[in-house]
Amino acid sequence: MQFEWSKEKNIQNTWKHGINFDDVAPLFFEPAVYSDVSRPEDLEKRSRLLGLLKDRVLSVVFTRRSNNIRLISARPANTEERIFFALSERKFFWDIHHE
Repeated sequence: MQFEWSKEKNIQNTWKHGINFDDVAPLFFEPAVYSDVSRPEDLEKRSRLLGLLKDRVLSVVFTRRSNNIRLISARPANTEERIFFALSERKFFWDIHHE
């Protein structure tokens, strides 16, 4: 599994949310909560991962491109997402994203 992202988007994300995409890749190797967050205008399926990084719940939006994971955004989870994370079953990425 390889990770990719736009360099410009990562700079914007780091400035806006204080989270660098380099730091969120490990979340994909830990139990997390996944959901589909695709919108009708999206050209590809988007998913959201809710996971713990340094005792903070993060919300990471990503898409699959072949065998790669393209990171779109990463930010601290909002209150609703933190509650959803606390109440949901956590799974490993490879258990739910089969090729």
